[in-house]
Amino acid sequence: MVEGRAKYGDNFYGVEWYTRWHLGSPTANSPWHASPVFFTSHAIFGSHFERSLQSIYPALSAHYWDFTIDAALSTDWSGSFFWSEGWFGPHSSIDVADMHKATTGRWANIVIGRNMSTFNTHNSYGLVNEPYNNNPSNVLTRSFSICGMPTTAMSLPSCEELMGTFEQTTMTDFHSSTEYDLHVELHPLFGGAWDCEASLDETPDSLLDTMSYFVRDLTNYYIMNYYDDALTCPSYCSLDTDFHDCRCECDDLSGMLEESETLSNDQWYQVFEKVVANKTATATMPLQTAKILSQNKEGKWKFEGLSNKENAMMYESTSMLVCYPGRIGQFMGPLDSANDPIFFPTHINWERNWNYMRLKNNFNNTWNSGDTWSMVKGWAYTDPVAPFTNAYGNIRKKGYFTNDELIDLFDPSLDMLPFIWDDMSWKHCNL
Repeated sequence: MVEGRAKYGDNFYGVEWYTRWHLGSPTANSPWHASPVFFTSHAIFGSHFERSLQSIYPALSAHYWDFTIDAALSTDWSGSFFWSEGWFGPHSSIDVADMHKATTGRWANIVIGRNMSTFNTHNSYGLVNEPYNNNPSNVLTRSFSICGMPTTAMSLPSCEELMGTFEQTTMTDFHSSTEYDLHVELHPLFGGAWDCEASLDETPDSLLDTMSYFVRDLTNYYIMNYYDDALTCPSYCSLDTDFHDCRCECDDLSGMLEESETLSNDQWYQVFEKVVANKTATATMPLQTAKILSQNKEGKWKFEGLSNKENAMMYESTSMLVCYPGRIGQFMGPLDSANDPIFFPTHINWERNWNYMRLKNNFNNTWNSGDTWSMVKGWAYTDPVAPFTNAYGNIRKKGYFTNDELIDLFDPSLDMLPFIWDDMSWKHCNL
């Protein structure tokens, strides 16, 4: 970034700066997610990024990708222009033999930052990934499967989900619908994971639907277990340390497997209850898995619609997936997803949707700052949104802009906004 600023001026910021701040604080709860701050933070994040682009060439603008258009391709979404050579790189450019590096196209071989003194979140290799993601690659990686389950067999969120968000009338409900019905779907689809202890490439057909719900939540289980100390990672690994010698693991499960290579169904359930079921019940965000996991009259957790034998298989598979993370593509993060250039067009899209809602007469753009929002600094309506003091030239001289201030500054009816959307229609959704 020092070289960039010397060449382009003080408005230039490198990708490592954006990744650092999107990673947020080293806690289980992100200050930029899980509340309506999702919209205000990503709006100023995108605006800040656009100003950085314009320091290089003033005519540049940040762009957005409305993926619901490409949802019409169903499971052929990887054939979208978005994944072409001239845009964000075709699937064929992923070098499976070399740690799934993106090796062709204009965004090939993007370097991942390492051991920067100002970064308090990194993996065991010192790379600026989430701490549970011990992917040792020092360049951008992607996988179009999650531990062997092809993500190209899954569909993108479509008009149905988008129109569901537009039916909301409050900022709280619109946020929940957007972040958890649209946003969370993209990260596992485009980031992926591989080299996992539990392989899903031979998952029985009867378990595919259930497992597809679970893998969408996989990074949330990593985060919750990591910050509860159930999932531990080495404090340091040199770059030449083999991934399998630097893998994160659940100490309890590893201890059980050291005593006996074969665990009973009751033992697997014990692990599952700790690292999956209890985390599902106490999560601060709605999980896809919660839709298919419930307790019976005896208090035992079961996946709905599955036999006892199938549930036993799920207990073992999901426990292994959570307790031994594979190599994770940065975009799957989701907090380290700013390492991947696809972060910006996917996330700037949320601001466009939010602007549409703000132009409706019946939309309440505020939210109640009760006990839930006091959990994390940044979630409440009047909380500051670090680290921003400059909103397209509007300078806050002391402290950071707050959520309510950013709502005013990014009002789509303001003439002083330095940008305008190309349109506010979704013709493919009949809107």
